[in-house]
Amino acid sequence: MSQLDEEIARIKEEFDVGVKSKVSSIANNYHSKISRAKKKEDFDLVLKLSKEARKYPAVDLSDPSFKKLSYVRYADDWVIGIKGTLEEAKSILQRVKVFLDSIDLNLSDSKTKITDISTSEALFLGTNIKRASQVSFSRPSHTRYLKRNSRKLRLEAPIRRILKKLQQANFLKGGKPSPKFV
Repeated sequence: MSQLDEEIARIKEEFDVGVKSKVSSIANNYHSKISRAKKKEDFDLVLKLSKEARKYPAVDLSDPSFKKLSYVRYADDWVIGIKGTLEEAKSILQRVKVFLDSIDLNLSDSKTKITDISTSEALFLGTNIKRASQVSFSRPSHTRYLKRNSRKLRLEAPIRRILKKLQQANFLKGGKPSPKFV
């Protein structure tokens, strides 16, 4: 394990709080209403409330009692993901910069980016990392009602960038494949 990995592990240990986010107050309110409707055996109301509840996230996305730092490294490229505030992200970036300075390494300002993954994306190892824009639903096996899933991380190939590189290498001409014999 490198010095950087050890330092990030220390930062992670200090930063991480809690095991999972709390249920949002809106979702909790709907769960209570649905539970009361089930006890009254008013299944039309249960369906109506379940549909309404799916419009809202089940967890509190800004829950201060749950913070998490994730770190992925491949050779000299690495990314740190933070479930926390912008100020916390800036603080961690500053700590990493200070540490790298102490071991005579620089952080590339052109490659360093703080972004909200819900509204933007980050490029890491030629892959765009972003939050899925659509909400998905699942039907747990023990019930007939749909459940709203969280918007998961999405990894996408940057198609335009790939096509541009293929064109530069003469594998594409006019947007069509062009064989290249060696």
